[in-house]
Amino acid sequence: MDSAELIGLRPLSALVLGAGCMTLQWQQIVRLRFLFALVLVCVVLPMLQLVPLPPHIYAALPGRTLIIAIDHAVGNSAIWRPFSMSPTRTWNALWATMAPAAVLVLGAQLGAADLRRLLPVVLVLGMISAGLGIVQMVSDPHSPLYLYETTTAGMPIGLFANRNHQAVFLATLLIMLATWAGWSGQRAGRTGRSETFASDVQPTTQAMRDRAGESGIKRRKSGPRLGGTMRASIAALLGVVLLPVILGTGSRSGLAMTVVACLSLPLVYRGRRGANSPSGAKTDPNKAAQHGWSGIIARGRQIVPYMAPITGLAIVGTAVWLGRAESVNRLLEQDASQDLRFQMLPVALGMAGHFWPLGSGVGTFLPVFRTFEPDSMLSPRIMAQVNNDWIEVVTTAGLPGALLLLTAVVLWVVRARTVLRSDQSEFRFARLGLLVNLIFALASVTDYPARVPAISCLIVLAALWSVVQDDYGVFIRGSDPQGGRIA
Repeated sequence: MDSAELIGLRPLSALVLGAGCMTLQWQQIVRLRFLFALVLVCVVLPMLQLVPLPPHIYAALPGRTLIIAIDHAVGNSAIWRPFSMSPTRTWNALWATMAPAAVLVLGAQLGAADLRRLLPVVLVLGMISAGLGIVQMVSDPHSPLYLYETTTAGMPIGLFANRNHQAVFLATLLIMLATWAGWSGQRAGRTGRSETFASDVQPTTQAMRDRAGESGIKRRKSGPRLGGTMRASIAALLGVVLLPVILGTGSRSGLAMTVVACLSLPLVYRGRRGANSPSGAKTDPNKAAQHGWSGIIARGRQIVPYMAPITGLAIVGTAVWLGRAESVNRLLEQDASQDLRFQMLPVALGMAGHFWPLGSGVGTFLPVFRTFEPDSMLSPRIMAQVNNDWIEVVTTAGLPGALLLLTAVVLWVVRARTVLRSDQSEFRFARLGLLVNLIFALASVTDYPARVPAISCLIVLAALWSVVQDDYGVFIRGSDPQGGRIA
């Protein structure tokens, strides 16, 4: 984002964060203690790096030889300096954590049902970005439709400034559409606050459990909703619209993540609603086949999870065959050795070793890189990031950053072992959250999507989704008649 947008976004995020903290309860923090711990480290680490240090301590830090030599040359040997080699950049990184932290604080106070209702909101925003991208494709590259001064002009970048970020975001929408298409759409009640979590609803008698179950059934039957076939048709149509936009961005990272998203669609459809429905009855397609169209539909539902990725890959293949996929053309035509991303890697790894184990300071890559940049890489193009967020975090945050990444990966794997291996449909939204964050993690190998405010907020929302369970399994156990719980 340009600085003009950040001037308004970051103070507003800080105000929202403060307001959310005023109503946050300790039990809500305990439920999501691992997410809060990760975000807390992301906030506290740059704060600590901004604390001024005595000269003798600063001189002992790795990689500060150049600054110490300059201080001696100008007679500033006694000055106290913060740990960060570029304090203004670290302040910028600290302010960047306000928006995702606000999403976590507010999301922790929502019930599971309300968290699920945010999916259509994200889908609407995503389709607006895709629609704007389509209009950008047929308009002047310098038209006002491009919202940022520094941008990828001439490409369908939508609401973003970078085509990679647009493409990766749209790739995650494919998984969200699949989840929305398979979502029962049943109303889970309007009181989706913290009291709807499992630990808050503990009926103590059978009569109380029966009353909770009856009220849950009434809520689920109330309110209009789209039929499953209509949802699937709309989702398929929107998915067909998204794929050409992704290919038109020219993003190779977006293309790779689109393939990952298409191949992961069967995981979204895993599980059968009948196995966990309130009635407990399972749908047998072989028996249903005796009832005409109902049998055909029942058998068709078994094929849909595998037809979706095949159809998506077929559209990509058709675009390549017709020569309309800019991202594929760039992938095939450009020599990897000439890509600045690959030229950057050995320099970034050398920087990481130079500042190990404490790093140069969060957000300080660009000014520090200028002291390491070889003559062969000098060009009018500015390399503001490593284009590999995993390496950049280790370079700027050192061992604490590496441990933070390792902890996040371990937490993802632990949750995935339960969610992705389960056939229960109650984990549908948990699978969605895990897969969305997996795509962003993979995309961060060649880019920096998590540094975009909108995507960083979506990553936190996906993390909240990953600990959400859907209606049916929870309802059967009687732990949350109001529509879900945090697992």
